[in-house]
Amino acid sequence: MSAWSSRTIRARPFVKVTVATCISPPTRSNPCRRPNPRSRKELLMDVVGWTATAVVVLVLLAAAAVGVRSIPDIRRYLKMRQM
Repeated sequence: MSAWSSRTIRARPFVKVTVATCISPPTRSNPCRRPNPRSRKELLMDVVGWTATAVVVLVLLAAAAVGVRSIPDIRRYLKMRQM
C-alpha cells in the first residue's frame, strides 16, 4: 500500500478534482507527496522553451513589419528597373 491515496471532490457539476491525501502520517523515509512531482530541471526547461518561442514570434513579427514597410520602396525600385 502506498503512502498516498486519491479521493475525488465534486467542485462543480460534472467537474472532478482529485486531491492526494496521506493514508499514514508523513515520515522522513515516506513523505506524503504527489506521486511524480516535477523536478526543477523540468520547470527550467519549460521556461527556456516558452522564452525561445516568444523570441521566435517576436523576430517573425519584426520581419513582417519590415517587409510591409518596405513595399513602397520595392515598387519604386521595380519601376526604375523597367525604364
